[in-house]
Amino acid sequence: MKTRFRTSRAAAAPRWLRLLACLLPVWLASTATVRSEPVEKLEAGQRGRIEFMSSSPKNRWVMARSALGNAAPEAPLVIWGDLLFPPTHAPGRKLPAVVVSHGSEGAGSLYYDVWAKAFLAEGYAVFIVDSQKPRGVARNLGSLQLSWNTTANIADGLNALRVLATHPEIDAGRIFHIGFSRGASASYASAWPIYQQVVLPAGVRYAGHIAVYPGCNVRFHEELTATNTAPVLLLLAGKDDMTPAQPCIEYVQYLAAEGHDVRYRLYPDAHHVFDRLNQPWARFREGTSADCSLEHTVTDRRTKPSRFLWGNYKTGERFTDDAAWLAAQDACRREKWITVESHPASREAAVADTLAFMQALR
Repeated sequence: MKTRFRTSRAAAAPRWLRLLACLLPVWLASTATVRSEPVEKLEAGQRGRIEFMSSSPKNRWVMARSALGNAAPEAPLVIWGDLLFPPTHAPGRKLPAVVVSHGSEGAGSLYYDVWAKAFLAEGYAVFIVDSQKPRGVARNLGSLQLSWNTTANIADGLNALRVLATHPEIDAGRIFHIGFSRGASASYASAWPIYQQVVLPAGVRYAGHIAVYPGCNVRFHEELTATNTAPVLLLLAGKDDMTPAQPCIEYVQYLAAEGHDVRYRLYPDAHHVFDRLNQPWARFREGTSADCSLEHTVTDRRTKPSRFLWGNYKTGERFTDDAAWLAAQDACRREKWITVESHPASREAAVADTLAFMQALR
């Protein structure tokens, strides 16, 4: 995919200082327990810490089937996030916005100091959603990676859009969703109607989806029912051993050949979380699906579609029941040594590619 690289208007020091002054109080507040009241709508033009209702569906199939009454609805859960506006925003003018779904480290400084900073400088409001601390987890690391319910992140990303679209100073037709690592699964999944129908009212959809170093070794096929409602861009790290790039490239090529608007950009010299500031080269033991090659169709009914995929896409092995599927996951998912390191050139390119992608869709 060809994109234009742009120089951020945030290069001027005085404006960066204004942005930092805007971000610092919210970032400090986000490190503490701050509670307000959950809202269904933002008609009063609220900013800062926002609480809203979401849920924790057991898995993707349960979430998809609940829309048609084929599964019991999940118990509601209060989730929160920080809604930031550019310091130069003129009240009364509608802005485009970005919902941010964090990775396993939680809603930390990366999303404020790198991504929100860049988005605010370009005139976007930013809603950084915390999917972990409301569920009692600060950092989802090590073996916990293997048991975390990623469907909860999908529900949070869609419910964040549902609420944000009611804000009088947000252009509901120009809200984008970006996610990172585990959060990238949420930003990718929120593009597909099978999950949207569970949460979103008619006419409310994201304008575009950006998945930064997502995991593609376990593929949940959502596209066999209906195509994505907005373009999807995957940003991949060529040296990623946590969520390898090659399975994502192959999957994007498959989806594109089937007529879906899914694209990718590859940063060959980047490791996982390359966009962090000042992250030295390090190795950690993390739970990962990097050794898997599994695929499963997500349906909203228990009947199987004609092109039902349920097996190993490398070996061709097909499974006949849920027990075989779960056993295959258990056999390939494990803790491994993974590498992390900042890569400034790739970070700058990823930010530029994201801004160019969103600008082209505005």
